[in-house]
Amino acid sequence: MSPLNGKKDSNNPRIRIASWLQKMKLKAVGRNVMPWGYHALFDCVSCPMEMATSEKNIREFINEIVSAINMKAYGEPMIAHFAAHDADAAGYSFCQMIETSNITGHFSDKTGDCYIDIFSCKEYDIDVAIGVIKDFFRPEEVKMRYFERGNDSSLKE
Repeated sequence: MSPLNGKKDSNNPRIRIASWLQKMKLKAVGRNVMPWGYHALFDCVSCPMEMATSEKNIREFINEIVSAINMKAYGEPMIAHFAAHDADAAGYSFCQMIETSNITGHFSDKTGDCYIDIFSCKEYDIDVAIGVIKDFFRPEEVKMRYFERGNDSSLKE
């Protein structure tokens, strides 16, 4: 049956091309229905210095966030203090690989601000993540952005 005129005409090249284009369009639409991954970005303003500058607190946070959002750590976290020579840039950074991607964070020694990203191909509860962040760093404010990666209409703020 021809998509153009409703008649059986599979030998007509125009009809074969139209049919092929329709199939490709359906595949493209279907491809973007399910996201590739889930990415939350948390900007945390004015955390108490003793929490944002403590390697021990950051390490405990990493262990808790992985467990709380039901992820599985892949190896030990990398935690390093950077730029001690520059007060404007100094602070801890971390990366915890997880089976479904990673959790990263960057902290400012000067302001107490921290920036935490969670990217995973497995869904997780953003509210649980925010709760853990608030428990460990007690920011005055948390600004969150959320993306469903691989899905064109995914920006949520």
